[in-house]
Amino acid sequence: MLLISYYRGTLTKYKDSTIIKKLLDKVETLKKALENAKNEYGENSKQVRSWQVQLNNAEADLNKMNK
Repeated sequence: MLLISYYRGTLTKYKDSTIIKKLLDKVETLKKALENAKNEYGENSKQVRSWQVQLNNAEADLNKMNK
């Protein structure tokens, strides 16, 4: 199945929409968690760095799927 989705201002075609949807949901959840951690612990905290690493990894996985 081919799906066209809008992500970060670009139209992208996906072959497996279920995996992509889960990755998009994960990225959005991690972004919210990162913002919450920044508000609770401060920008340079260990918790914020941990959430940032997880977000970076999820976005890298999503970018791999888009290639």
